[in-house]
Order: sequence, then structure tokens, then C-alpha cells
Amino acid sequence: MVSVGILCGATLLAAGCAAHAPARRCEGVHLDLYCDLPAGAPDALLAEGDRHVERVSTFMRLSVPRERLRVYVFSCHWSLSLFLIRACPRQWDRGAACFETAEGFVAAIARQWRRKDTLRYLRHELTHYVLASHFCDLPPWIDEGLAQYCEADPPFERHCHENLKRAGRGIASETGVLEGLVSIPAGERLTRKQYAQSHALVCFLMDSERFGLEPILRYLRCVRSDRAGREYFQQCFGEWPCDLEEEWRAFLRGQQSHLSAR
Repeated sequence: MVSVGILCGATLLAAGCAAHAPARRCEGVHLDLYCDLPAGAPDALLAEGDRHVERVSTFMRLSVPRERLRVYVFSCHWSLSLFLIRACPRQWDRGAACFETAEGFVAAIARQWRRKDTLRYLRHELTHYVLASHFCDLPPWIDEGLAQYCEADPPFERHCHENLKRAGRGIASETGVLEGLVSIPAGERLTRKQYAQSHALVCFLMDSERFGLEPILRYLRCVRSDRAGREYFQQCFGEWPCDLEEEWRAFLRGQQSHLSAR
């Protein structure tokens, strides 16, 4: 039996030759925005994009990337998928993407029904861009976790998010969650639950008085171009992932209680 995913992929592939990136270009300070949106919308997205590149770079104590980023904003998910089929096939089924080409970095998103969601997707992909401009082959938990952490409106510490609730679902019956998560090598895709757990782990590390941003920066510098993320985790945070499991679960329970009370 042919899966729905294969049928959808074949349909998109057949139509891929008709996919074109938006042509209208708006030039910003750190990025060039391409979109075919109503008047006023591109200016607001461009301004937010430039601000976010600077905010994330400052927050992460990194220099602002010198290379300009091309950002394509599509009017719908269908158009985005058709573009990714050609430009970055391994990410064709994602709601947004950031990837490197021979001409430089590219971010692509689809316009959302709510403006704040469009901005959230934009900030998420721009965070990937800032990280990718400084570090190579990051394990997916830290790459996706930081992108989710920084996608919220500043200050980034205000991270209450549905993902934190999702991350805690079902883990009571699981063991070795963090060991498995931290051991996933660069380039491998996360499940939806692992994606949420990555966000929760970054939030936990950022909020902890024992950790915070400094060991995260050490980890980013050490783990680059290497797939042994678990060993570097212990070196940079002073704990094996399994040793933090119970403390992390307690953090999640607290977040779930907070979110349920909202």
C-alpha cells in the first residue's frame, strides 16, 4: 500500500518544475527579503528580521554574521513545499527551512494565518542562520532547542510554550530520555516529541543556576563538526545526561503546572 507521504511527495515532485521563489526583493541591513505579500507586510518582516539577527547574536555573545541571508516568504505552505522540492529536497515537508547553498545561506517560510506566527517562524529560522554562521554540524537537540528558545518575543527567557507541556507527556513511563536525545547525531531528524524535549532541555539549562548560557556556549564550540555529543555534554555541563534526568523531569512538571494554571 502506497503511503500518503509518498503520494504527496510524488505530487509535489511532479509539480516542482512550476515552483518559483518570490521575485520582489526588499533589502535590509543583514538580510534580503523576497516575497509577494501585500504592501506594508514586507517592511514589517524585514525590520523584525534585522532586529532578530542582532538580538540573537548579542544574546549568544556572537558576532553578527557578515554574510547576508536570503529570506523567501511564500504566500502558502504549498508554494513553500514546491520551492523546497527543488532547493532543499530533504526538507520539502517542513513548515520552514534554513539551509546553505553555493551562493550562501537561505531561509524559507510560509506566511501564517496569524501575523505573530509568521514572525515566530521567521525568528526560528533566523536563529538557525546565526548558529550555522558560527558552528558546524550541531547535534539536533541544541540546534532546534535554541531556535525554539529564541523564537519567542524578547526577552527570550519568557519561554512558556505548549512544547513544554508536550515534552512532558508520556515520559513518566520512559527511561533514558536525555541520554537518547543528546546522542542523536548531527543531520538526523527529530520526532515531534524529541523536538519538544529539545526545547525543554534548553529551557532547563538556561533557567538553572548551575548552568545558564556559558556552558551552552562551551558545548557549541566543542561539539562542532563532531558526532559524539554525549561525551561533550558531560565535559561542558559537568554531568552526564542521565544524571540530570530527574531534575529535568521536575522542571517539566513545574512548567506543566504553570501552563495549566494560565
